Amino acid sequence: MLPRILPPLLLAASLLAGWEIYCRLADVAPLILPAPSGVLQALVSNRADIGAHALSTIAVVALGFSLSVGFAFLVSIMLHFLPWAKRV
Repeated sequence: MLPRILPPLLLAASLLAGWEIYCRLADVAPLILPAPSGVLQALVSNRADIGAHALSTIAVVALGFSLSVGFAFLVSIMLHFLPWAKRV
């Protein structure tokens, strides 16, 4: 299992390291491109707010997904049982 997962992990680690190095050496403004360390620091320091917002976002996503599945189900039933709907 390790030989299979090692290349993607090395790729992700090298991309994150390159991103961090670029942000530090090029002195990029954090508002334009924050370094991964800054993103992690913001996630840790704002975890309570992020958790609350994530829960509300998940609820909205679940509602939207449920509505779209219900609508698609009704449309499929309509297309199957109503021959005139197939022609439209």
